[in-house]
Amino acid sequence: MQRIDHVLALSTPGAQLTVTRWHFGMLGARPKVFIQAALHADELPGVLVAHEIKQKLEVLEQAGLLRGEVILVPVANPIGLAQFQNSTQHGRFDGQTGRNFNRGFPDLVDAVAALIESQLTNSAENNLHIIRDALSCALQQLTVNSQLEALQCHLFDLALDADLVLDLHCDSEADLHLYAHREQLPIVQVLGAYLGVAAILYADEQGGQSFDDALTRQWYQLKKRFPSYPIPVGCTAVTVELRGQSDVNIKMALADADAIIKFISWHSSPSANKVEALHTVQQKSTPLNFTEILASPISGIVSYTISYGVEVSPGTCLAVIVNPISGETLELITQSGGIYYARNASRYVAAGTEVCFVAGDSIQRNTDNLLSS
Repeated sequence: MQRIDHVLALSTPGAQLTVTRWHFGMLGARPKVFIQAALHADELPGVLVAHEIKQKLEVLEQAGLLRGEVILVPVANPIGLAQFQNSTQHGRFDGQTGRNFNRGFPDLVDAVAALIESQLTNSAENNLHIIRDALSCALQQLTVNSQLEALQCHLFDLALDADLVLDLHCDSEADLHLYAHREQLPIVQVLGAYLGVAAILYADEQGGQSFDDALTRQWYQLKKRFPSYPIPVGCTAVTVELRGQSDVNIKMALADADAIIKFISWHSSPSANKVEALHTVQQKSTPLNFTEILASPISGIVSYTISYGVEVSPGTCLAVIVNPISGETLELITQSGGIYYARNASRYVAAGTEVCFVAGDSIQRNTDNLLSS
């Protein structure tokens, strides 16, 4: 085990911020696994899970049972972690730029395509190494103009050549769920089975260049650019939503860490040992653009009528919005059947606020950006 502290570029004089990571296993060994928590710095369940993962990785490493290399970043966002106003943490948006910490990660496709065009071969293995080298080169050529960009480029650099990336987040109030690329569902469903998730939401592109989406998207885009060459997908990346923001306790963290370690061990095992799980695990997965989002058309007090984490039928009332001045009440009724997997923790909402989320099967959203702000 090795600890490395990275000081962010463009820090305020006298107030340096550091990203700390832990390396387990042999440097440069395969498969390489990258795990980070709290990119949204006020989403803390993943930090506790990362703490437990660290203890388990130490045991595996000391026993000589760890295959490949694992990089663990237990607190990925020191900028957001330090953002407090009136004793309230603000960890989702950068206070300087107003940007969501998990949007706008680098798009390297054009730069990489130019670098590899004359280098690609008829060997998928050779192309894998060529593209990974080009990705690293393209990232190093970017100009960093803010501390946020310095943070994003550093995290991207750590994960860029990883075989597996787990980005640990949480929702406002929610059951366990995952975000993934459509073509990576067979592997992601195994992770979902270990964790016992309520929903798996998938898309070819989520929009917004979130961390996991940016890492996988570049491989699929390069496959489209160069269809005559065998280009493998060099990275499986998943966003793991560890319930809600208040779901921070050691018992759940231990269970989640144990599930993630078991999944990593399975993923790192020889290919022949994976086949049975890939064929037998069949978890229900939902296209992300079929997620029904119930927003409140009025401002008011929110009274939820049923608990999340259950399957609902079309026509089910999930919440009642009450205007305490006019006395107006309005029911939020789902049009789509599916898993009611998340809801807003706020009990007062402004008009237009997203309140309830259902992984449905009949209401399709036609938008390029499938993620909330």
